[in-house]
Order: sequence, then C-alpha cells, then structure tokens
Amino acid sequence: MRKLFKLSESGESRIGADAVDNEKRRFELKSGTTKSTTTARDVGLHTLEKWLGKHWLIGFGEKKSGQFQFNEIFYLSPEDMKPFCDRIREKIQPDLDLLKKVKTALGDRVSDEERSRLEYLVNRGYTLNNPKIPYAYVEANGTKLTKFNAKTLKKAIQDKLNSVS
Repeated sequence: MRKLFKLSESGESRIGADAVDNEKRRFELKSGTTKSTTTARDVGLHTLEKWLGKHWLIGFGEKKSGQFQFNEIFYLSPEDMKPFCDRIREKIQPDLDLLKKVKTALGDRVSDEERSRLEYLVNRGYTLNNPKIPYAYVEANGTKLTKFNAKTLKKAIQDKLNSVS
C-alpha cells in the first residue's frame, strides 16, 4: 500500500504509524481478505488516542498467483474512525470505572505500592485483543478510492477536509 500511494516509512517502529505522506500525515495501513480487518493486540485508551491521530487506508483483496491484489481500498480520516474508537472506549470504560471505585473503597487500607500494583494489573488487563473493523463500518464511514494512487488519496483527504470545514 505504501508503494501504491507513494507513502514513506514513518520510522516510528512497530507501535507507531505504518507510513507518512509528503505532508507528514501519519497513516495506519490495514488489509484483509475477509469482510473485516484486524487491528492490534492489547487495545486500550492509549491505543485509541494514537489511532485518532492517524489517517487510515484499509484494503480488501485476495491472493492471486502468490501475490496479494487489492479489490477495494478505503480512506478513513481520524474523524471517520472516531465512532469505532468510541465503541471500543464504551466496552473498556466499565473496567476503568471499577478500578476507580475499588481504589476509593480501599481508601488508606492499602499501601501506595499495593495501589500502584492494582493499577498496573487493571491497566494491563482491561485491554481488548484485536478488535475487528467490520467491512460494513469501513464502507459506511470511509471513502472508497476509485484508483489506487497518490493523486486519488490526496483528493479524498482534501474532500474530507473540505467537508469538515
């Protein structure tokens, strides 16, 4: 996908953006052969914050003659991804609310070290593993790119920016 859209490697390692364009916009690149795409392990509030700062390219296709070929690619802006991120936030928020309630109930009956350990355990365990982005979500919220090139992507981004302002 980087090659198709003339994107560069971000240099942000595995936990950062997958690519950047010449205007330094950060991109998350996802592809799949089914009608959903995977996201990441251990998705928590920290992940959602990162995702909301990225543009997304999500492609669907199939392997032909040993090569992956895209049938469809969609562009989603950070705003397009907000409802998806909000749904994940709604799923994990009760665990974070419970942590707050337990800390309040414990009061000073636990040491600062125990309180820190409790926070660590809950923060480590409340995440979701690899929530899928359904095709229907991508189709409803994204912009289907008619051509797989940098010019078409730039137009989709500009159209989205114009519709927001």
